[in-house]
Amino acid sequence: MMKTRFYFILIFAIGISILILINRCTKYDPCEGHPSQTYNYYVSDSNKSKIPYTGTDTLVFVSDSGDITTLYGTGKQTLIKTFSEQSTLNPDCGNVSYWNFERIVMTFTGTSIKLNKFVYSLSYDYVSGSPPTPVRQSNGLGFEFSSGIGVFISCGTFTIYANNIADYTDSVTINGYVYKGINLCDSSNVLYNYNYGILRFIDANKEIWTKKF
Repeated sequence: MMKTRFYFILIFAIGISILILINRCTKYDPCEGHPSQTYNYYVSDSNKSKIPYTGTDTLVFVSDSGDITTLYGTGKQTLIKTFSEQSTLNPDCGNVSYWNFERIVMTFTGTSIKLNKFVYSLSYDYVSGSPPTPVRQSNGLGFEFSSGIGVFISCGTFTIYANNIADYTDSVTINGYVYKGINLCDSSNVLYNYNYGILRFIDANKEIWTKKF
């Protein structure tokens, strides 16, 4: 009876010792619950389908003073803006998470001194922060016009406005046909239609440029 109790106590003690040893040997994982993750935010297919330019188009604008400028597309670029951040503040964890935001850019160039460059961009917008916050309700639409002395129009807006035909409250007559659109970039009055692109805009000298079909 004494021997049986002795062996029982011995086995119990050995078991406890093994558990303590295993517990001491188990390494703490500083990354537990903080895996590396990648978040991709791409321009919606709906908005991509409404881009009126291919990137290799030839665009012609005529000013109200009779000047004509021809801009040639140099192609379409799909760019990814990437932000990264440690998955946890614990310095012993090396996990990093990434946020990728898509931007589509098309650049058109010409030789006119008054207007020699037009950059059109469509991007998945975000609010800078740690981490960045995606603007989920729409994609950002941007325009930039340049002359021989630099950029004279640079603005951005949301395609949610440009895509809504109900907002097409302004119009321009070209070759006897009336084309409707919406004024974007308040300071420069860019008249935009997602089927035809830029229909009309006003430059820094208050000169009006109209698309030529």
